[in-house]
Amino acid sequence: MILKSEFAMWNLFSVLIAIPYSTGKPISSILIDCPRIALQCEDVSQTTHAMAVRVMWQMLHSLRQTSFHHNPTDLEGDIFSDAQDKETNPMHLSFVHLARGELSFFHADYEVTAKRALEVGERYSKLIPAYLPGMIELFHRGVALFAAARRTKKRKYRVEARRLAKKIEKWVSIGNPNVTYYHLFLTAEQMALDKMYDMAEQKYEEAIEMATLEGHLHHIGLLNERYSDYLMEVRSREEESKDRLKQAIRYYEEWGACWKVQTLEARL
Repeated sequence: MILKSEFAMWNLFSVLIAIPYSTGKPISSILIDCPRIALQCEDVSQTTHAMAVRVMWQMLHSLRQTSFHHNPTDLEGDIFSDAQDKETNPMHLSFVHLARGELSFFHADYEVTAKRALEVGERYSKLIPAYLPGMIELFHRGVALFAAARRTKKRKYRVEARRLAKKIEKWVSIGNPNVTYYHLFLTAEQMALDKMYDMAEQKYEEAIEMATLEGHLHHIGLLNERYSDYLMEVRSREEESKDRLKQAIRYYEEWGACWKVQTLEARL
């Protein structure tokens, strides 16, 4: 009975929280289910599952917030407090690690997130091997590292960004259908660093088109944001950059990332 409950709760968590988050479903639609899932986990004494729900619930709630009494990257709130957490279970720690990284990625400067990426390395995949969010966790590290590589020109970011891009390229080569636009986008970032600008722009646009076809709201916003940065920082095409930034804001708003929207609107 215990094993059946454990499997059922992980299934519930994956279907209603992990997969919708990874595929960019509206944050509000995921939040609706969080209280019920946490309660169901507690009712069948699956405390690790219940805490995983609360960690992700707090992360999603923070992504929706428009103001904070603490650093927006901190995993802190009434639902879950990282500062007060004493749990040592690897499964639990994996979700805390993921949530910290996602809040840093969407709420902090990309160089801050890139520094964290160098520090943590493959910690997430070691805590919870072969779990679905591992793909998005690695992709977001790669995006932050490429952003920092372009801005700072530092080799340490470029080397690690390339390493992660090669991992995703390998996933594509063995038939993983979920990371094709990840690969296209990181290829564009690499080409931009290598000053292969026409080819980079083609890859950026292909990646955005594919993410749009998939309906992954968070990544349509993200890819447009990064393309906007490229157009301004590398090509000095201000009007095109502004148009892409407006698209990023539109899709982040549809996703429900309120703090991110405010941050980008301040750049218009």
